[in-house]
Amino acid sequence: MNAATSPAGQRRCSIATAPRGAVAALADITPLVRDFVKSETRFHAFMDNSPAVAWMKDTQGRYVYTSKAHDDRLGVRLEDWLGKTDFALWPQEIAEQFQKTDREALIGGRTIETTETSLDLTGERRCWWVFKFPFEDPAGTQFVGGIGIDITERRRVEEALQVSEALNRAILDSLLEHVAVVDREGNILAVNQAWRRFARENGPQPGTTAPNTDVGANYPKVCRNSSGGVSNDALKAYTGILSVLKGERESFAIEYPCHAPDRERWFVMQVTPLGAPARSGGDFAYQHHRAQKSGANAPRSRPAENRIPRHARP
Repeated sequence: MNAATSPAGQRRCSIATAPRGAVAALADITPLVRDFVKSETRFHAFMDNSPAVAWMKDTQGRYVYTSKAHDDRLGVRLEDWLGKTDFALWPQEIAEQFQKTDREALIGGRTIETTETSLDLTGERRCWWVFKFPFEDPAGTQFVGGIGIDITERRRVEEALQVSEALNRAILDSLLEHVAVVDREGNILAVNQAWRRFARENGPQPGTTAPNTDVGANYPKVCRNSSGGVSNDALKAYTGILSVLKGERESFAIEYPCHAPDRERWFVMQVTPLGAPARSGGDFAYQHHRAQKSGANAPRSRPAENRIPRHARP
């Protein structure tokens, strides 16, 4: 490759080729060099402004490139990483993690998605959402590339939500009343242990759960479909529940009998809004009132039109 000056004073690059038995010929490759430089410039501009960290390694695990975002986040310089492996740069536990996923991408010949842990400038552990992929350069040399996005804060929020959900579940299950939480349409979102236990103990057959009582069932529809015939309490429950869910009233309560084969039982349905901003609903708190089968202290059975059919109860 030779450099020469054109008549206009511009530097030109050329390659001398010598066919068999012929005088060497010159080929102007200046446009190719210019395009290569532009391509490299665009690549670095793109990577240096990307919020994701990026890197490249050869098949021996040695770094051949790191992005500006990578270097800034870790407080390192590219020249200090070039030619080095993770074992020279990270604690062994982290280096082994990186090497394992590098080899998965190289050996598998495909992109892999995973999460990895590293240390930041303060020594705090950070969690990264990582994509690693194999590729070859024009000469056929293999490399493994990587792109990472810091998801530490998102992971902390997710863990906090899990703890909160576990606490809410524990509180719900600690209640002795039968409780279900529904959304605006009346679909059951959650039930507590007391609700499930009652549904199992009062199923149509021993060992079976009462139908339409678990998560996903639409409780107002169950009450609506159970209305008519022997009872209007189911219809009253249906309209009362909807009135709370629509915000037409602050709460709703209805008393109804639910007698077992061996004893009489009365319940009170209480419907109150939870006030959740994202998807407000109501909770159905069923409280079991003890009742005598007979005698002066026995609760007085309400008229038939105020009873809820058994299959409409939890």
